[in-house]
Amino acid sequence: MNNTREVEVVVIGAGQAGLAGAYHLRRSGFEPDRDFVVLDHSPVPVAPGSSAGRR
Repeated sequence: MNNTREVEVVVIGAGQAGLAGAYHLRRSGFEPDRDFVVLDHSPVPVAPGSSAGRR
């Protein structure tokens, strides 16, 4: 089974900066999961919305 795919942009981190970047990509016409993906270490969002400092 091959789990690879190609996208135009990979956003690393779903903190405030990463989500802001994804928001602007979407507003610019990029389609999530087709043109870009957001990757984060944490499987679910956690307050305050940043993955910085957590390990």
